[in-house]
Amino acid sequence: MNASRHDEPLLIALPSKGRLQENAFAFFARAGLALQQSRGARDYRGAIEGMKDVEVLFLSASEIARELASGGVHFGITGEDLIRESIADADQRLELVSPLGFGHANVVV
Repeated sequence: MNASRHDEPLLIALPSKGRLQENAFAFFARAGLALQQSRGARDYRGAIEGMKDVEVLFLSASEIARELASGGVHFGITGEDLIRESIADADQRLELVSPLGFGHANVVV
């Protein structure tokens, strides 16, 4: 018997390294949510403390965009530029819930 979608965990994709990951951890901490990586920083799966039905995946920023586009994850934190560059109809397929105010880039010519 196949499990219904309601039995599957909520999948959240977060950056696997760098400043974006640090900012994502801080964002969740400000919301009172403790992210866990049980096997340390090299663990690509995690959780939110006290939320057994939520699974956190640590991926590269471009992988997060691909997973959002394919429906492989429910939520993700990645660059809006990556979303717009890699998903042709991003405005119809995805919903930008809220700009988080970090991850700004400088263009150098």
